[in-house]
Amino acid sequence: MNEDRKYYCSILGLKPEATLDEIQKAYRQLGQIYHPDFDESMDTELMYREIRVAYEKLFDWHRHGKMDAGLVDNRDHLRRSVYTAENVSV
Repeated sequence: MNEDRKYYCSILGLKPEATLDEIQKAYRQLGQIYHPDFDESMDTELMYREIRVAYEKLFDWHRHGKMDAGLVDNRDHLRRSVYTAENVSV
């Protein structure tokens, strides 16, 4: 298993083979504890940043793994990211 995945899972307190549901649940629980709005100390802010980066990396790996396996259609994401004349202000 990828060493980065193991590291990011350890930040969230998970095993490397954690499912997306487990990753999201851990992120929500830790986010409530370490969110800067609830505790303004510098340590809490740094920990929250690490938790957020770990969640984003794990979520991306999960999504890309499904795209590579053909289980997710990536075209929806591409359609939503295209700018049109109506939604761009000049």
